[in-house]
Amino acid sequence: MGHGTRDTGHGIGGAIRCTLLCATRYVGQALYAILVPAAMVFLTSAYAAGTGTSGAILLTQPVGARALGMSEAYTAADGDVLGVHYNPACWFGWQGTLLYQRGIADDGFGLLAFGCPTPVGRFAGSLLYYSAGEMELISALGERRMVNAQKDYLSTISYAYSLGFISLGSSVKLLRSELVERVSGSAFAVDFGGMMRFPGGPRIGLAFLNVGSGLKYIEQADSLPLTARLGLSGEIVKSASVILTAAVDAVKINDGGPKAHLGLECKIVETFALRAGYRIGYDSAGLTAGFGFERVGMSFDYALSMMGEFSAGHYAGLSYRFGSSAGGEEQVEPLGSSLQQAGYSFPAAKAAFKRGDCSEAVRILSQPHSSAAEDEGFFILLANSYYRLGQYEKSLECYQRALEFNPANAELRTFVQRLRGLLGR
Repeated sequence: MGHGTRDTGHGIGGAIRCTLLCATRYVGQALYAILVPAAMVFLTSAYAAGTGTSGAILLTQPVGARALGMSEAYTAADGDVLGVHYNPACWFGWQGTLLYQRGIADDGFGLLAFGCPTPVGRFAGSLLYYSAGEMELISALGERRMVNAQKDYLSTISYAYSLGFISLGSSVKLLRSELVERVSGSAFAVDFGGMMRFPGGPRIGLAFLNVGSGLKYIEQADSLPLTARLGLSGEIVKSASVILTAAVDAVKINDGGPKAHLGLECKIVETFALRAGYRIGYDSAGLTAGFGFERVGMSFDYALSMMGEFSAGHYAGLSYRFGSSAGGEEQVEPLGSSLQQAGYSFPAAKAAFKRGDCSEAVRILSQPHSSAAEDEGFFILLANSYYRLGQYEKSLECYQRALEFNPANAELRTFVQRLRGLLGR
């Protein structure tokens, strides 16, 4: 429907997508009724088994240079598909990511991930690889040879659905592990998560990770590192040139005591970012730092994690964010110059929508402003934001206001009629 409304479509395809709009309401209600109690049942049963030594080292590795730069205070983070490894309910847009991490020893970690928002929810998938490096193996006959100490492979599929300012999500994981190139085992796990975004305020996230079967190599099975995470994140400074985000996580793993993660990110003109964090409750040094650079959808992130007095781990990642936002609509562009002439912060709202923060886009566009700032582009952006938040009545009102500015937009008019019919108006 012109700018920012490609997913309305024409003909049968458009009708199907509009029908899915109503279906997602019932899907979301079912998710809320099923996933939350199921998460509590799984968590209770897992902890009833007691504390022990957990296996599957890959499930405890930091995922993402941006996350590690903020000391993995990432349970309430959004806008990054790698966030599903900390909370499957996080918001993200169209994104592809390639990551490589190198530790202080000969160990290495690699990842390939993608994010795909659709009108019926957000889908993500990833393939992870971990190598503990080589070691010398001596046979009973005294023969020496170098083997890989451990290799792990993890496949993950995630799904999340938004109910207004609340998001619920779940991930399914399949782990395959191999020791000294001789013994192998596998495990199955599920993650559950939820997140709430306060309009113009912070985000709160809760996640239960690695609920599933133990990792069994021969006869004895090691329990997975069952993890509970509670996080708070928000922008404490927000201006046209600087955004300062603070985050804090409380973490409990079944074979250890409670831990805390503190993180900061300072983003400058939506292009360059500096990050720092500190982890509390760990044996090794807890300081982390990093930076990121983003340009035309492509971003590079680097992080440094102090492992001790004289050692550190290095982590780097490359991501590409496609033109669509977390909502699935294409990026909205203003149709005229009235927004800029009125001094209104349309670019800030557009940037928030692009990174998937639709509630922030609504907050910016809802601030007091001159009526000269309102045109077709203004109302389409506002309508798309409401649409992604599941507020379809408000979305319809804004689409109708946009149509008043351009009655000749036949595609927009057709979509408005379908949406009115599905809402019973």
